[in-house]
Amino acid sequence: MGASDTCTVCACLECYDEYTACRDDAGCQTIRDCIQEFGCRGIDCLGPCGDVIQRNGGPFGPAGTKAQALSTCLDRRCQDHC
Repeated sequence: MGASDTCTVCACLECYDEYTACRDDAGCQTIRDCIQEFGCRGIDCLGPCGDVIQRNGGPFGPAGTKAQALSTCLDRRCQDHC
């Protein structure tokens, strides 16, 4: 994921299913890389990462759905670490 160690640990412990689903999907991983590069969250990512999201099936495609699920989990359970 390219995140800090504490974020990765939290993601593995608190968001394991979402983390592994995204990690195993190249499109989701590409979307997550963009999100991390720009440090955006939610709808704010459509500006800097909109093209990346669209190239990987759009926000409601399989990769976009997995990226959203992981982001939601991280926001709820790992906000202090990520």
